[in-house]
Amino acid sequence: MTVGIVGGGASGVMVAAQLLRAGRVPRVVLIERADAVGQGVAYAPGPPSLLLNVPASGMSALPSVPDHFVRWLGAATGRSDSSTFAPRALYGRYLADVLDAAASASPSTLERVRADVTAVFRRAAGVVVGLRDGRHVEVDACVLALGLFPPSPPAGVPRGLLADPRYVADPWEPGALERVDGDEDVLLLGTGLTAVDVALMLAERGGTGTVHAASRHGWLPRAHLCTAVEPWPVTFPAAGANGRTAADVVRAVRTELRAAQRAGRDWRSVVDGMRPLTQHVWRSLPDHERVRLLRRVGRLWEVHRHRMAPPVAATVDHLQAAGRLCVHAGRVGTARPVGGRISVQLVGGGGETALLVDRVINCTGPSCDVTRAADPLVRQLLSTGAARPGPLGLGLGVDADGALVDTRGNASPDLFTIGSLRKGALWETTAVPEIAAQAAALADVLVPAAPRTAQREAV
Repeated sequence: MTVGIVGGGASGVMVAAQLLRAGRVPRVVLIERADAVGQGVAYAPGPPSLLLNVPASGMSALPSVPDHFVRWLGAATGRSDSSTFAPRALYGRYLADVLDAAASASPSTLERVRADVTAVFRRAAGVVVGLRDGRHVEVDACVLALGLFPPSPPAGVPRGLLADPRYVADPWEPGALERVDGDEDVLLLGTGLTAVDVALMLAERGGTGTVHAASRHGWLPRAHLCTAVEPWPVTFPAAGANGRTAADVVRAVRTELRAAQRAGRDWRSVVDGMRPLTQHVWRSLPDHERVRLLRRVGRLWEVHRHRMAPPVAATVDHLQAAGRLCVHAGRVGTARPVGGRISVQLVGGGGETALLVDRVINCTGPSCDVTRAADPLVRQLLSTGAARPGPLGLGLGVDADGALVDTRGNASPDLFTIGSLRKGALWETTAVPEIAAQAAALADVLVPAAPRTAQREAV
């Protein structure tokens, strides 16, 4: 059996490492467009100020070895504190080492192919992976580890701004920030972790420019504590006769927060205690209740769940106190060129704010809407009916094992995905602990002890 993996970022490397460590397939083919593996957008080389937003204790690529990254970090840097927030680029090196070690010790063969994948076709037995250069790779099963897609244009932003050369559509596109001068005033659309990263990188250049960041609520991510937090033992009441609602979820979390507060515990312990339950709760909600939940508390959950490392939070506080970073609550109402700059009117937050900036950067974060994705492989899968959008248009439709569900509702026996493309089905599926667990489970699904059935119920 040959397993193909499309994408050599974190999720692809973790699947490959699990297959190689198990040694149950003769050949693993890892297809990645870049020279290096393990990086993707998140862990590519970058300034040391860009830190992981999870402490080292939660970043093992191998769920069966929880302290794997902590021990690697100690050997590589001499800093093995489990509460360390390591540089993101360092984690990319770690993932590459994990793959190399797994390949060296495995009876299986790892084949790396540097190429862009533009199509995947199922046939009677196996899968044909089509490459942009005209070649193809034949495998028995294929895992789509495509990672995160570039941000979509922010809703409501005037078309004229999107077409302006001073507008940066994707801050992670190579070279996108190189043309931004330190003396320029900049507006970041979004106030999440992407905006925090961009603000830090721009501030490191020095200069006199002011960075403005705007979102509907104007909420920045909350900060981790410097010491480890023990998760609170969250319990959710069983769903009622009519099922679970968004209001039930909000009520249950508020009850847990009050109980934790009475016990002298921090709110972070409740959020961390929710992690093992989040996917189950999300899957128990019908789509219309999921929509209500996201509208009501989606952004509130995000800023508490995906937190800043303490050193990053300290830098953000310093930039705000110095007036180098200004956060606004509001959306872009109007934007027009004025004398080589951009005049932007922010609407919301109880009023209007007028800004005159040199650049506008889209920092709304990765898109999970596959219907808007420009990736040719995703478009081919959707157009041929081999895959369909996931719930709420998030990611792709999958079954409980991560197998793609086609437009007829059938789960594929040989096409799978992992990570962000499972977001509609699982919601919490982009952080390393969740992806590592998926990779381990998927390796067992791909090479089971007993034959799998070709048809399974879709999630």
